[in-house]
This record gives sequence, C-alpha cells and structure tokens, in this order.
Amino acid sequence: MGTDIRPLRLAQLLALSELSSALLLPGAYMFPFTWGFRVDNWSEPALLLGNLLAISFVAIPAATLIGLLTGRISAFWGLYLSPIVSLLFGVSAVPFVAHAVPAGPARTVLLVVTNVAAILLAIWLRTRLKPRQRKARLAQSASKA
Repeated sequence: MGTDIRPLRLAQLLALSELSSALLLPGAYMFPFTWGFRVDNWSEPALLLGNLLAISFVAIPAATLIGLLTGRISAFWGLYLSPIVSLLFGVSAVPFVAHAVPAGPARTVLLVVTNVAAILLAIWLRTRLKPRQRKARLAQSASKA
C-alpha cells in the first residue's frame, strides 16, 4: 500500500508560492547586503534582528522548497514559519493577493487571513501525509489473533 503523494505536491506548490512572493519584494531581503552589514552596525541589536529576519525572509521558503522537493517531511516547519515572517514584512504568502485591495486596514486583514490560511493549509497537508499507524496496528493485531 503506497502513500498518496498529492499532499506533498500541493505542499511543494505552496512552498513555491511563498518563495515567489518573497522574491518579488527585493527591498526586504537586499537590505542587509546594501546597508545592514556595515561594520559600525554590528553592535545594534535591533539591526541584527532586522538583518536576520530579512535573510530568513528568503532563506526559509528556499530551504522549505528544497526540502520538500527531496521529500523531507521536516520541511513542513518552513511552511509554518514562512507566512509568519512574510506577515512581518507586510507580504502575503500568495503572490499579488495584497494588490487586490488598496493600502489600509482592509489590506492588513487580507494579509492576515491569507497567511493564516496558508499556515492552516500546510497543517492540513501535513496531517494528510501521516501514515495510518493505528489502522496498521489494528490490522497487525488482528492477523496475529
């Protein structure tokens, strides 16, 4: 009995969506390389945190996509974290969704709803990949009896 790989493929599409939405905002992840890594800025904790967030803005979706393409289930943690980091930068996990609404409270609500939906979709896809251990144990105990 094989495992259904459709949830894994959908998770790969979600990771690709998150990576493409991150790559479409070059100002966020290029900041550390243009100004943030100057030697006189290393002592500022706020700049260090901002630099780490800016790098993780692209690194998390990229690592997640690579992990999911190689079939690693632990890459789902990146699917959970990427929308959270994207929300900190005011970006949706799905590209171009934020452009549907003008800037303001409605856009913020749309971003939160979209990113929470992406996290819930990732959780649902991960639960669909879990093997049916209980059924297998029941079948195994029934065959012994």
